[in-house]
Amino acid sequence: MFELADNFKESFQGHSGAIYYCVSDQKHLYSASGDKHVVRWDLTTGEQDQFVIKTESTPYTLLIDGENNYLWIGLASGDIHVIDIENKIEVKFFKVGKSSIFALAKNPKNNQILAGDKDGNIHLFDRENLNYLSTLPLDCGKIRRINFDNQGTKFSVCGGNGSILILNAEDYQILNKFPGHEGGTTASIFSPENNNLLYTAGKDAHIKLWDLNLEKCLISIPAHNYVIYDLIILDDLLISASRDKSIKIWDLDTLNPVQKLGVKNKGHNFSVNALTAIGTFRFVSCSDDKKLKYWTKIDNFDPNVFADIITNISRKK
Repeated sequence: MFELADNFKESFQGHSGAIYYCVSDQKHLYSASGDKHVVRWDLTTGEQDQFVIKTESTPYTLLIDGENNYLWIGLASGDIHVIDIENKIEVKFFKVGKSSIFALAKNPKNNQILAGDKDGNIHLFDRENLNYLSTLPLDCGKIRRINFDNQGTKFSVCGGNGSILILNAEDYQILNKFPGHEGGTTASIFSPENNNLLYTAGKDAHIKLWDLNLEKCLISIPAHNYVIYDLIILDDLLISASRDKSIKIWDLDTLNPVQKLGVKNKGHNFSVNALTAIGTFRFVSCSDDKKLKYWTKIDNFDPNVFADIITNISRKK
């Protein structure tokens, strides 16, 4: 199903600290590390280029605003840098507060950027004028992910207190709020076919599928051994990344296991912190092992090799 891309051998290597986040514009890959650097990689060659941003504190999250060609960087200090990618200069600096920024998202409805922090607040910014607008206090604990549906009508917020919040993209009114995962909800993504279906993951190591109209959990599986940090969807597959060092591939409709990418499959040696899609059939993962790995879909895959993915999985936090 997936294997490491041949032209990148094992991985992208260059950071001296854990890598917490990565994003792509389909030509380049940007990574944020505990070494307090944000760097850029060429996806054709796998090589790091001359685009390097040194930050005063650890960068936890990134966002590419392609229309403006800006890179937004959220820091542990609560600061946000906005970088003009083409000219490699900072165009705006926001000192939002002292609460770490863990999530950044672009609102397609009203031309705004959203930043979620450790204290459960969402800060709103104007994309064009780069002005701070306001703050939404959601009282949900650490916000690790903010994800919009494919139509841009609503978005999900993952609360550190375990809650899942669904907000209207136009006026930011709360449409739904319900308990999701014991210990904290850490990742979410909407179904590409039905924006009333939401996949979530959490510190309870479970993946859940929700019907938002019914506020009902349709499927819940013990997917990993430890907290799940990220979810992405490629084609008809759901992909999860976990602190248990593994990446797992799931059937999108049934959440049945398809493949496991672990140490034995040239995977990561430590916690896998984030995933980013590269087109339809490729993705990149980043890890505490200071590496990024570029995975590509293959045709000659034997599902029997991974038939025991969920055997003896225990529920741990």
